[in-house]
Amino acid sequence: MYNISNIFFTWGTPILGGYLSQNNEGFRNQIMAVNIIQAFSIALLIFATPETTFSRSSIQGDSTFQPTTVTTVSSPSAGKFKSYLSTLRLTTPHSTSKFQLSRALLPLRALSAPSTILTFLLTAPLVATAFATANTLSLIFTAMPVFLLPARIGYLFIGPFATSLVAFSLASLAAFLRSRPPHHLTASKHLATAIPGLVLGVAGSLSFGLYTYGKLMSFTLDKGSVFSLYIQGQDLSLKVVSLLFGLLVSGAVVVNFGGVMHLKYATALGSSVESDVVEGAHRVLQDILTGIFIVGMPVWVDGAQGMLAGLKDTIIALGVVQIVVGSSVAALMWAKGDAVVKLDGRVLGRRAREMGHQRTKTNDSFFEA
Repeated sequence: MYNISNIFFTWGTPILGGYLSQNNEGFRNQIMAVNIIQAFSIALLIFATPETTFSRSSIQGDSTFQPTTVTTVSSPSAGKFKSYLSTLRLTTPHSTSKFQLSRALLPLRALSAPSTILTFLLTAPLVATAFATANTLSLIFTAMPVFLLPARIGYLFIGPFATSLVAFSLASLAAFLRSRPPHHLTASKHLATAIPGLVLGVAGSLSFGLYTYGKLMSFTLDKGSVFSLYIQGQDLSLKVVSLLFGLLVSGAVVVNFGGVMHLKYATALGSSVESDVVEGAHRVLQDILTGIFIVGMPVWVDGAQGMLAGLKDTIIALGVVQIVVGSSVAALMWAKGDAVVKLDGRVLGRRAREMGHQRTKTNDSFFEA
């Protein structure tokens, strides 16, 4: 449900934004819609995160570790809420212990874990290309002769929204069926799920760029010796553009799903905390590259040779990077998966934390339960 919601709000909200932009109050309406959605997010953040399940009244003042208790999240009274605020502390007597410091350094170690880096190289180029292309649509299609208004730009996201939901549903269903007895879903099988996504995404990326270039690029149509017609953009189909863009997005969704699930199973030897931290490190690296692509894509497209030529060259270059890097990393992870997992344990200090976990017991939040 989390992934479905993430896809819905990522690729579905531009459609709503385009619809709301069709009148003079469009900007205000979009801000109001964002505020309504954010209000629900803040409510979930307050009442369904680990902080709200932690009872500080159970902490003892001695030097020995005492396990904490978990309180059930319900509609609190005003007195309980005031008590919660009064006992809110940034640190506890045990927060500076050696084991806690080791856990504090875990996110930094996770950034350099081999599985994190390899999964990042497999998934991030295609995901970053999808987001960068989405942020460049207005540069490409608001110029003449297409001249799309914001509402029409929003409707281009119908293809990505529909195809990404279908692709993710099929990928998750296939993973579920393969995990049922007598089969056993392994990290290699999740990696195999990412390969079709990589192929689909690269095909969608190249098709989108080359189709847009071919339909918007001016060319001369000779009519014997009488006259010539200059045709530009008259055969461009926005439905085809949306579909091809959707193939790019759906491929990015599938390859990211396969890569993240591979990462989860590759870190299954460690604790659930380790798995979550490694996934978080992967998202951090992926977001950094996505930000670089979003900033750089307009500069790459609007090059010295013109926007359309820049779009063609950029899409081809990114496609080559995705194919070379993705296929190489996938082959390495498939052939040397066990060695990579062992190296992960060394980088993450898994043995030291396992000894610490014998003395502690963590409690899950509402989302982790």
